Amino acid sequence: MSCKITGLDKLKDLQQRAEALEGEHQVPFSELYNADFMRQHTKASSFDEFLIQGGYGTTKEEFEAIPDDEFDEYVRNTTDFESWLGMQEAAGAAYISKRLGF
Repeated sequence: MSCKITGLDKLKDLQQRAEALEGEHQVPFSELYNADFMRQHTKASSFDEFLIQGGYGTTKEEFEAIPDDEFDEYVRNTTDFESWLGMQEAAGAAYISKRLGF
């Protein structure tokens, strides 16, 4: 008895996508915190809107000047995450899943 195995091309594609993600990457906030992610976890449709709702500026310098404990509290009170780190990890996982095709 013999059987035909199919779908290996999809596995090879997944392997190539995973290899492309290996190492360090600079991912723009707009991709990492895309509209779908922001709407799912906050009351904002963009990261800039999220910052503005919190009374923060939207430039890189203004964002980097926000005290960590203050931003953790803002994230905890306005999202379904316990901290800014938790939000970052979830956004990274969502980004990777999307890039892998899940």
